[in-house]
Amino acid sequence: MRCNGRLAAWCVQALAFCLAVAWAGVAMGQTPPADSSGGSLAVYQALAQFELNGGSAPAKNVVLKRDRAEITFDGTFYFEAPVEGRVRGAVFIGSGSVHADVPNSLAEKDNLQRMLHADVVDSTFKTAVLRFSDDTMEALGLKDASGGNAPDEAQKLATEFNGKMLKETGANIAARLAVSIL
Repeated sequence: MRCNGRLAAWCVQALAFCLAVAWAGVAMGQTPPADSSGGSLAVYQALAQFELNGGSAPAKNVVLKRDRAEITFDGTFYFEAPVEGRVRGAVFIGSGSVHADVPNSLAEKDNLQRMLHADVVDSTFKTAVLRFSDDTMEALGLKDASGGNAPDEAQKLATEFNGKMLKETGANIAARLAVSIL
């Protein structure tokens, strides 16, 4: 059995949140880092703005693997300009799929069956927002093309991401990324 319908949307959103938090790789800090010199605050503000002016790259059957999750992308990535020397976020528009095997644990299998009525997480998507402080950019194997701004749809997804995550989960992803980077 596979995730479908409304549950699939929830499934992808939950997986995206977990990946965003895991890729941020930091503790549960929710507020922007304090810094009297303005350096930390400048990093946080750049991350919070999430402006997609770092170019774009086509993706054809690009696979990103993290733990048990495998995400496949066919479309275009639009990148944030580098923050502290590295790209820290991207928006994807196209078609993609998520597959995640359930851990070999009876409790986890029961949870997935109870919550999603599924034995495995399989879903598709048309857009994705990625934030990261690790080697995700390198793992994607994409070379960002310089220049140009992203289409309005991509920038809107980027602009709304931090606020949506804060409202829906209580997580300030920009702050988590800033703490991880600094």
